[in-house]
Order: sequence, then C-alpha cells, then structure tokens
Amino acid sequence: MVASGQPVGHPGRSRKTRFRKYIVTFTSRAYGMTIRSDIPLLGPQPTDEGGADVTMCEGPVPDAIENVETETLHWAASAEELLLHVPRVGRFHVRGGCEVRYAPVAGIASEMVQSYLLGSCLGAVLHQRGRQVLHGSVVAQHGAAFAICGKSGTGKSTSAAWLVEHGARMMSDDLAVFSDVAPPQVVSGYPQAKLTGAALAGLGRETAELRKLPDDRDKYALPRAADFLDGEAPLRGIFVLERSNRAEPAVMRLEGGQAIAALVKHTYRRHYVVGSHAARHYQAWAGIADRIPLVMIARPRASDSTQFVVSAISRAMSETIAEGPEQTA
Repeated sequence: MVASGQPVGHPGRSRKTRFRKYIVTFTSRAYGMTIRSDIPLLGPQPTDEGGADVTMCEGPVPDAIENVETETLHWAASAEELLLHVPRVGRFHVRGGCEVRYAPVAGIASEMVQSYLLGSCLGAVLHQRGRQVLHGSVVAQHGAAFAICGKSGTGKSTSAAWLVEHGARMMSDDLAVFSDVAPPQVVSGYPQAKLTGAALAGLGRETAELRKLPDDRDKYALPRAADFLDGEAPLRGIFVLERSNRAEPAVMRLEGGQAIAALVKHTYRRHYVVGSHAARHYQAWAGIADRIPLVMIARPRASDSTQFVVSAISRAMSETIAEGPEQTA
C-alpha cells in the first residue's frame, strides 16, 4: 500500500512487476473490446471463443511505474501505464491498454471494485489504446448517433433516458467512445444506465427492484438491454450540458476554438492523457469539432429544465436526421 502523504508514483525507486497468469471466468463485450475478468462485469457475452482484448484480474500491483509523466497523490500515469490508489477500496494497475490488475482492500465488496474497473480503469485502457473518450452518454436514432456530455450532475444520463423512453436507442452511459475519428464513429458500451432516484421517479420507474450503485450517491442501475443498440454508428451531433446562473435555459452553437475546448474539457479522465499523447489527442478533437456540430445547452442551477433540454436535443436530432447522411469529401 502506498504510504500516506507520498505521491503514488514516487516510492523511492521504480520497479516493474510481471503479471502472473490468472484464471478469468467472465467475458463481456463493450466499446469494441472483448473483456475477460475474474468478477462479473456487464454487457452481452461474445459468441466466439477468441482471445481477449483486455483482461481484468486480481493480482500483484507494483509500488511504482517508470517514465511517469503526470501524477497526483493518488495516481501516476505514463504513456503506457496508470497506477491508481483508491483509499478504502484498493490499488489498480493498467498497462498497455490491455491489462488491469487490482489489489483490493480486505473485505471490500466486489461491486465497489467493479465500479472502478468500469470507470477509471476502463478510461485508462481506452486512452492507452489511443481512443477519444467523452464523459457522456450516447443515444441513436435512425442509424445516427448523438453524444450528450457534461460534468457529473448536469443531466447527461437523465436526458438520454428520456430520449430512450421516447424512441431512441441507448448506446452507452457515462462514456462516449469513438472507434474512429475520420469520419467520427462511436461504439456501444454496456446496456445499463445510472440514474438517481429522482430521475427514475420522473420516468415513472420504481427503485425498489433496481440495484443501488455501491457508493454514497443516490444512483441506481437501470437495465437497458431491450433498448440497446449494440455495435457502431456514425456520430452526427454532440450536445454539451452546462449549469449556469441564467434565469432561463439557453441553446448556443459552439464553433472553432470553443468547440475544441469543450471536447477537451469533457474528455473522460482527461488528466490521464499524458504530455506525449497530448498533441495527437488535441488534433483528433479538432478534426471532430470541424466535422460534427456541437451545441451547448446552458441550464439554470435554480430550476428543473429537464423537459427543455430533452426537447432541444430531440428537435436538433430530428433536424439533423432529416438532412440525410453526413456528406464526406
């Protein structure tokens, strides 16, 4: 365990740990990857018996990693590795975009470990594989995908859930992952949405039969297999949700530098994008901003503007779909 008060990447001298072979018994498919793990994750089971793109298993975690480019008290990152220490949960090591090992705190529930494997660790895997990832949800309609991004608490999942209730298909919740950037394509994640009790009540859903997520937030896991679109779809629009001090909600188009800045700002675990990858990462976002319309919806902090947001997104989606497929050069 990392000593309290010491940066996770600097325990004196770096050393490497070789991963041992571990038995993995669970397989799922998400974000274009086959993931094998020693605890159950989420998602559809692959039909083939091919090799895994990513393995996630309990195992030895090094005290430090080499060639650290970015670090804080609780994590350190290089171009190929992430070392993460989560107090009262455990330590995690992500390497090469294909291996995750974790050393849990004694007695911790596997559901808590799962939340970090599917969150920070999966985000690191995707960054190490060179993917563009937004902190957002993705819905699809008539073969076109739309991302809804923003900080935690801005209503990404809630807005996506309302759209799904009215005919859209869910592709992912919390992570919007690009399988390609020219032209922009997004790939589906897991068929589950994370919603607060209030959001579920607004949808007419009861929480009694839903699994509460293993943290101190009022969030529940809502299965979405029946409304799930598995695979890839061309991205046709990005909506950025922001809280504001305005009295009324507002909609505005983001272009040029503002659009790129919004994509950088809402990159999932953006601090894991180390300096040696920053130029490629920025250029990819610039290319996406040049091809895909970005719309910011500013919603008042003091009032519930969910219906306004959903209506604005739904209207923009319909207009974009009516224009037909994106014209490529």
